[in-house]
Amino acid sequence: LHSFPTRRSSDLKSGQGVTDMERMVRNYGKVPSVQFQLGMAYLGDHQPAKAAASFEQALKLNPDFPEATFRLAEIQIETGNADTAIAALERLRQKHPEVVPAQLLLADAYRLRNRASDALAIYQAVETRYPTNAEVAMLQGAALFQMKDDAGARKAYERVLELSPGYLPAIEALVNMSLSEKNYD
Repeated sequence: LHSFPTRRSSDLKSGQGVTDMERMVRNYGKVPSVQFQLGMAYLGDHQPAKAAASFEQALKLNPDFPEATFRLAEIQIETGNADTAIAALERLRQKHPEVVPAQLLLADAYRLRNRASDALAIYQAVETRYPTNAEVAMLQGAALFQMKDDAGARKAYERVLELSPGYLPAIEALVNMSLSEKNYD
């Protein structure tokens, strides 16, 4: 799946990294990527509020900055502001449908807001691009389960095991479903 850079600990050292980036902002504060990198440094230093402010500044300087939108939405979701994240991610999805991580994050936010059918639609769209990705099938199963479509969820989890035999989360989901149904076969 197309992805943004991960939050690797080696990239996100606290202390000196933040200090260096704050110095860069003093000199190059009008450059969106500098604001973005400061936000990433703040994330590495476990300062999500400051990270969010930096991502917001990057987006003021360049409203079409998918990575900044994505990182800001992650923080918003983590801090209980899923509705704001949903709005931003929906706009990002319209402008950049190729950015799959943002679509998956949007689906996560939908599920948090009990909009599992909207999440399922995203997972199905992603599956058309990545039909052999077990993670996408697993997410479909979770959305179907949330929608109380046990038969559909079971089918999705079984598909996960076809794609990735022995995938423990799918096995656990199927076992838990069988236990809750009192189906011990």
